[in-house]
Amino acid sequence: MDAHHDNTQKLSRSFGSLHVCEEGTLYTSNGFWTALHGELRSVREAFETSDIIDLNAFEDSLSADEAESGQIPFTFSQSNPLESAFHPAPHLLSYIWQVYVENVDPFIKVLHVPTMTEVIRLAESDFDKLSLGMRSLIFSISLAAVNSLSNSDVQEAFHGAKETVLSNLVLDTEKALSQAGILKTTDLCVAQASLIYLESAGHQYGMRTVWMMSGILVRAAISVGLHRDGATFPSVSFFEAEMRRRLWWHICCFDARVSQCYAPETMISNSMLDTKEPTNCNDADLEVNMTKEPTAREGFTDVSFTLMACELRRLCNHVLSSLSALLASGEKQQAAQFVALRKIEEAREWATTQFFGSSAPGRAVQHFAEFFFGMLLDHLSIIVRDTNIFGKAASADQTDLRDRSFLSAVTLIENMRKWRYQSSTHQWGWVLINFQQWYAIGIVLIHLQTQTWDPRCERAWSLVVKTLNEIPPAMMTQNPLRESIVGMVTATRQHREEQLAQQSTQPRSHDNTSLMPQICAPISTPAGFWCSSSGMDLPTELSINTYAAEGEITEPLNIPLNTKPVEIPQGNFSDNCFYQEDIHSEINYPPWYVESADDVDTMESNFGSLQQLFFNSLLDSNGGYMPV
Repeated sequence: MDAHHDNTQKLSRSFGSLHVCEEGTLYTSNGFWTALHGELRSVREAFETSDIIDLNAFEDSLSADEAESGQIPFTFSQSNPLESAFHPAPHLLSYIWQVYVENVDPFIKVLHVPTMTEVIRLAESDFDKLSLGMRSLIFSISLAAVNSLSNSDVQEAFHGAKETVLSNLVLDTEKALSQAGILKTTDLCVAQASLIYLESAGHQYGMRTVWMMSGILVRAAISVGLHRDGATFPSVSFFEAEMRRRLWWHICCFDARVSQCYAPETMISNSMLDTKEPTNCNDADLEVNMTKEPTAREGFTDVSFTLMACELRRLCNHVLSSLSALLASGEKQQAAQFVALRKIEEAREWATTQFFGSSAPGRAVQHFAEFFFGMLLDHLSIIVRDTNIFGKAASADQTDLRDRSFLSAVTLIENMRKWRYQSSTHQWGWVLINFQQWYAIGIVLIHLQTQTWDPRCERAWSLVVKTLNEIPPAMMTQNPLRESIVGMVTATRQHREEQLAQQSTQPRSHDNTSLMPQICAPISTPAGFWCSSSGMDLPTELSINTYAAEGEITEPLNIPLNTKPVEIPQGNFSDNCFYQEDIHSEINYPPWYVESADDVDTMESNFGSLQQLFFNSLLDSNGGYMPV
């Protein structure tokens, strides 16, 4: 035990020190500043023992002046940061907390539910007694809870439209965070509140703003030493060390996700941290006064989704590090694809064994988490495996791969929509807003541009447009992918209109229906790669018409799932898959979609991310989109 203590002390002196005080923690990162802090403390102690000056009074006065004149608001509005925020009505706090625990907590696992439940009870009786940091946390919890509810649930509970209630809560949460001092505080509650706020409402400000705010959050987390494992510091309890791990790793995963669109090279590097990943355990396994590290459980727990997010972050980092090889050709590209796809399948097997292997019936959230993780792996697989087959180097024998890729992409988008809106999982649909299927959408649009238009194409087109319509406008107006998406939508729309105009002048014939060729081309992927969670059975109450608009084709796509590569027989299979009726459907385009000649040919410079792997491979030497 003494030897271990000596080692931790040496590690602490080598990498920095964590200073614990009543208001929170402060991390100093090297020996010089640690020594300086110690010298200043010695000077302070010397003055405190004399009658020369009252340093405490001076310090309190300075803090008050700083608080009054130096606050930097966390908000993006013009509201006064010192103006008091209206806290949620006491009689609604229990309901809000229950909604948060059921709908939000499984996917933003940074709170200890038993401990926070006691805080909620205190807030119900006297909200003003809470610290500024805890108040901001309760506001963020309220915002996240309301964001997860349906319009009707919000109307019933809060007697107002969801949009209005959310707008008020966003402003009040920002005021509370500003008062808590996000840029200065050492209170972990404020970091928790900021993360929950950004996860729940960040998309309202656009991708660029969220990315920049994520940078502030990361540095605030580093300033309190979250990147250092709590076990390194004797002053940090076992309970606090575990909670710090949960918060730090969720911040890492959040930062990785929002950085991919702008500057993935700015993502947190593992070389700068030694914080362990959180333990796979439930909140019930943790106690404030626990005297040893928690024991990891087998199976699905409260922290399992966080661990899956950590694994997904590792996979994305591997893809980014292999970017040049994946964009190459020949054996180099095939080798990089094989390694990346093997890692993805290993992650799928790991999750199945670790969290979903039990034959016992699981909770609904467990099934949703299994589906969600599988969908994210499928999307990453599409990026690695399918993007270059649409590029200028594509050969004629890759037609089969393109068709299979199209089917995979449509299946992915369709299943994401179904799980978002069906009754038993809609309360977690808010999570999917932050995980848009950009690459699957791009593959569908590129493929449709060269197809003879038929009901299958119309269904896929309608599916993509509806998906794009549901993306918050701010996520597109500040999104570097917007130019590419607008260009592909425009090209596909023009092709559709030309095809429909031609078909309207021709006699109706089954021969006009485009046929899928026999799919039997070899693919260099790990065994069982095509067996993915995208084919898992959907809940029985899910209707075919879950998201269909009036007059829309609602027959399901006849796509075999969860099987090895299959052969789709040649012939007119549309008789078995679609209604033989007019395919002219009304299309309402997203508000951010504004057709412009510049939009089609303009690519944002310095793409430098996963997007380069896909969208840059679709451009010819003149900047236009390659025919497929």
